[in-house]
Amino acid sequence: MEKTFLNRFLKTTPLLCALMVVGIHSFSADTKAPKSLNTIVQSIFSHGIFTAAVPIFFMISGYLFYRNAENISDIAKKQKKRLISYLLPFVAWSLLYYIVFALFSKAGISAVTVDLSVLGIVKGVVFYEYVFPLWFLFQLLIYTILSPVIFYILTNKPLTYIILIITAVLGVLDIAVKVNIGNDTRSIFSPNYFTYYFIGAVLQRNKESFLKAEEKLKKLSTALIVILLLLFGAAEGIIYDLVPIFNKRILVPFVTFFAFILFDKISVKFENSKIKFDSISTMAIYGIHSLIITIITRVLNLFHLPGLLLYFAVFCGTAVISVLAGIIFKKIKILNLAFCGGRK
Repeated sequence: MEKTFLNRFLKTTPLLCALMVVGIHSFSADTKAPKSLNTIVQSIFSHGIFTAAVPIFFMISGYLFYRNAENISDIAKKQKKRLISYLLPFVAWSLLYYIVFALFSKAGISAVTVDLSVLGIVKGVVFYEYVFPLWFLFQLLIYTILSPVIFYILTNKPLTYIILIITAVLGVLDIAVKVNIGNDTRSIFSPNYFTYYFIGAVLQRNKESFLKAEEKLKKLSTALIVILLLLFGAAEGIIYDLVPIFNKRILVPFVTFFAFILFDKISVKFENSKIKFDSISTMAIYGIHSLIITIITRVLNLFHLPGLLLYFAVFCGTAVISVLAGIIFKKIKILNLAFCGGRK
């Protein structure tokens, strides 16, 4: 039952989430400007509906890491494997962006000044200054290092739920362990996103109950799920950009929940499809899309397109190019190893 669910769900969901991440970073509206249609629509999509992508990625990562992990020896093996599959693409993408932006800066193409000192390299590569989306991999590396502790917590049910409640509360309060690098702040440990990762691990440890619930949720009306996703997504997007509140991500759990159910229902539709979604590296999409967005935006700005048209043009153009890159990176072994962690 679990294998059937995973084969189906993992066939389509990572790609859908990767494309939503592209949508998040395609945002270009000026939130300080009057509340225009352009700002509202972009907010609803990029900072509302699409915010389900990263939590779902974290949940999948947590679920898969602790799957078939019965003892600390299993954890050690998985830890070693994951550190390689996370660390290689993290360093490769961060270093690539550092070099590209250094060349752009020297050629006068970019206004960004790249620090070529040792501290500048550390900040640029280790703390992913020029490719901020890598915070996701950075967090996964931290969670992987902590995996023996997490495994111990998971073996104790009362402790599991205590930790889950604590991290959820810290997430709601928007509290994180941060470090100041130069003039920038980086999150070393984010309870907000750890909660989603930990939920994935908890669901795996209670997979029978989870799979039964998933079967029931899958039967809900698609129209109802879409409506609720749109409503919570719209509310989250407006809160994030237009309404002052202590935690701008307060509705993301609800958006994530309904997106998860919708993606599960979509996965059923494509269960017997001959389309090879697994021939596309979602890691490549995640890594390259930021650079593609930068290039496409600069080119399209020459045509002075209206805000919404520019937004959807950047989103769609980046999605197409990133997917093509994902196919190429998956086929070329050395690129797949370095930039995608050798994922099959």
